[in-house]
Amino acid sequence: MAWSSGVCRARHRQVVKGVDLESYSPFPGKDAQRIAVDLRRVLNVGIGRYMRCLFPAILRLDQENQYWFLSPPGVRIEGLRAEQSHVISTAVPYYSVREQLAIPRLLKRLSVDLFHSPHFVLPIVRPCKTIVTIHDLIYREYPGDLSRVGHYYYSVFTWLAARLADRVLTVSEFSRQEIIRRLKVAPEQVVVVPEAPGSHFRTIGDRAHLARVRSKYSLPERFLFNIGIQRPRKNLDRLIEAFSQLPLRSFRGVKLILAGKSDPGFQHVSSLIKQLGLGDRVLVIGEVADEDLPAVYSLARGLVFPSLYEGFGLPVVEAMACGTPVITSRGSALPEVSGDAALLVDPRSVSDIRDGMARVLEDDQLVDLLKSRGYARARLFTWEAAASRTLSVYQEILGKARP
Repeated sequence: MAWSSGVCRARHRQVVKGVDLESYSPFPGKDAQRIAVDLRRVLNVGIGRYMRCLFPAILRLDQENQYWFLSPPGVRIEGLRAEQSHVISTAVPYYSVREQLAIPRLLKRLSVDLFHSPHFVLPIVRPCKTIVTIHDLIYREYPGDLSRVGHYYYSVFTWLAARLADRVLTVSEFSRQEIIRRLKVAPEQVVVVPEAPGSHFRTIGDRAHLARVRSKYSLPERFLFNIGIQRPRKNLDRLIEAFSQLPLRSFRGVKLILAGKSDPGFQHVSSLIKQLGLGDRVLVIGEVADEDLPAVYSLARGLVFPSLYEGFGLPVVEAMACGTPVITSRGSALPEVSGDAALLVDPRSVSDIRDGMARVLEDDQLVDLLKSRGYARARLFTWEAAASRTLSVYQEILGKARP
């Protein structure tokens, strides 16, 4: 399914309480239940990918129920079956007081049976059954990543959502245990539905394609790759320091490529690179287009992902699906996700990160082993499996009598 600017065509258009409602008809049958999904953050880099992958997979499996998708204005959603899905274009801002009033009214107006929020916010007033996905509790672990007001809002609404929802979905057993422990939720209420790499993540062998991507991002012949937002939990300070300790005589010409969305933390990273005299060895390339990521992974000698905290760690399985060896942390969800298919390091030890990089750069047998295991590991994670598990939870909740 493609997501782009523009407005979807619909057979009928109505305006409901200031919301542009794009509906399709006919309904598939009187026994179909109505499921609404909040996609207002579909353009977000992280949560947006979860939305863009999971819900088309659900629609491919579910031939019975009717779906309503709450979408930002001007976003076109293609590939949804006209007889089964409806798009509601709404400018109601997320993380706002207004959403606490407008969303329940809309759900009631549409006679929705089940509402799924794929992020951590639920309406306090709920006219139907509800499911919330809480991917992780990163901002409880790293409150400095948010403003004081933002952190208060996050803390209150994750706590409320976990208690108000009929079921909580999360993406790893690590996150499940965090939710149970920190939010005091009953274990049976929290269900793990792992994420997965997109179907386009695979080894790229087309030399012309690889050459175009290499040229587009000015990638060197030999490099290690890191991707993610530049915030303290991503552990870039230790990664850069570890890379600086690799002896030039052994690894001359090897670069460290840092990719990801620009962030206020970039200035700190840039200063550290300059301070360590690594301006020609550590390159910051900014965001990489999603369609180019498989080629970048395929060109890299390895992914180095020594994050301090991840609820899942999607780059790990994306890299594995592309045949790229992975060096990642011995902590949070990363050992669970990577299994025996990654080289695990202590993310708080500069020397351990350094030695991990040196091994991947020097040891071809290790690289071949990690590639082989990585391919097998990545195949365990699919959006079809995630959709099937999510649908099972929908069916379980819808099978209960409405309160």
